[in-house]
Amino acid sequence: MMILGLVSWMQPVHGYDVRRELLSWNADKWANVQPGSIYHALRKLTEEGC
Repeated sequence: MMILGLVSWMQPVHGYDVRRELLSWNADKWANVQPGSIYHALRKLTEEGC
């Protein structure tokens, strides 16, 4: 959900931009967001038409 909200807020956006924004929030620490999971989530959102 966090990635979907971020993509909606920043559109148009690339995976690198999402990763950089989440790292600026320190989301890797409090939300356990890893770079691979960002790209996986973006791929799934695209497949689902989001």
